[in-house]
Amino acid sequence: DFSQFDEGEINFAYCTEFIVGRDPACETDPLALRSALEAIGDCVVVVDDEEIIKVHVHTEEPGTALQAGLRFGQLLSVKVENMKE
Repeated sequence: DFSQFDEGEINFAYCTEFIVGRDPACETDPLALRSALEAIGDCVVVVDDEEIIKVHVHTEEPGTALQAGLRFGQLLSVKVENMKE
C-alpha cells in the first residue's frame, strides 16, 4: 500500500547505478571508489572484476558519484532514479 510509504525514511533521494569499463592503466583499488561513495551516500555496493566495476549508491549527489567512477574508466551504463518521486 503506497499510502503507508513514509518519504521521511529516505535519507538520500537518488538511487544511482552505473557500470564502469575499467581502464587497464588505472591501478587505483576500487575500494577507494567505495570509500568516496560512502562519504556522499548510503546503501553502497561496489562489485568489480578485471573488466568492469558495477556500482549502486543512494546519494544527493549523483554527479559526484559518476565523477568518482570516471576515475576508473569509461561509463558503460548509467541509471539515476529519484526515490522520493
